[in-house]
Amino acid sequence: MKLTITFKQQNPEFDKEYAKQYRNGKESYGNWKNLWAEVLEI
Repeated sequence: MKLTITFKQQNPEFDKEYAKQYRNGKESYGNWKNLWAEVLEI
């Protein structure tokens, strides 16, 4: 059996309205949803 755990730190400065208006809701350079992510597989 394989278990995958992902830890993420969300960016509190992510601007949802900017992403929605200019990037079709997706993040862009300088407007990241997460500051970092770590994936562990057990």
